[in-house]
Amino acid sequence: MVESSSLNIRDKNPSIQEWTNDVMAAASGTLTGQVAVVTGAASGLGREIALTLAHMGARVIGADVSAVEADELGFAPVMPVLVDVTDEAAVRAMVKRVHLELGRIHILVNCAGVIYKDALENLNEQEWQRVLAVNLTGPMLCAKHVATLMKEYRYGRIINISSMMAVTAAETYSAYCGSKAALLQCTKVWALELAPFGITVNAICPGWLDTPMSRKFIESTAKRHGCSNEDGLKKILSVVPQRRFLSLAEVAGLVGYLVGEGARGITGAGILIDGGTTVGMPYGVHRSVEEAGLAV
Repeated sequence: MVESSSLNIRDKNPSIQEWTNDVMAAASGTLTGQVAVVTGAASGLGREIALTLAHMGARVIGADVSAVEADELGFAPVMPVLVDVTDEAAVRAMVKRVHLELGRIHILVNCAGVIYKDALENLNEQEWQRVLAVNLTGPMLCAKHVATLMKEYRYGRIINISSMMAVTAAETYSAYCGSKAALLQCTKVWALELAPFGITVNAICPGWLDTPMSRKFIESTAKRHGCSNEDGLKKILSVVPQRRFLSLAEVAGLVGYLVGEGARGITGAGILIDGGTTVGMPYGVHRSVEEAGLAV
């Protein structure tokens, strides 16, 4: 967690101004001159989104709570910043610092998220609150303080990374499903509030992604049910019409489109990118996989 009084940028990195000059000299993409803040940017989907926006020419602030992971984010042209999105003072300090040194914020991508699963009767209140804090309160705090700046300039793009589990159920994932569904609904409310100021707010709801977390899930599920990892993967993919996991680049590419001028008429949308998974899941994620022959 960062000190609320200042933005904790790693000393080994160049100053924001030095980094800005380097990026501006090299940038030639459609987002040249724009500033983007991406939370959860140290790894996985957040990292891919940060890189994609940087490659499009944006000056990207990659925010993450973990010092170790933030160290690993030390690639140009993304500036890693340590911030706990559940701490309003820390979020306020980050936004203020970026505003002072870079002038404004054009894009916010709320990608920080955590997951927790347990049956209703076993739910741990502390873990429940942690999921809601990161997945729902964090995006609210970031959007609250960034939108205040965006309104001054009458322009902005806010993207919330939700999940296909916002629109379909998954047994034992009540905290995760609930937080992502609430984020999807908040996206619509914020879109209505901010539309008069030239700010769009949209949510992306990814399905199965090709990530280490997904691979671990497959391994643990296959182990519990006494089958090979390959068979476990086949069973899970049997409920995905496209029979594949999504790549991180596909989701990041959708973010890139939504923050561009071509998508200025899209706001309040919750866009599913799940290979058609939710189309054929009338009984929820887990029930459908069970019917395919492998309970999860």
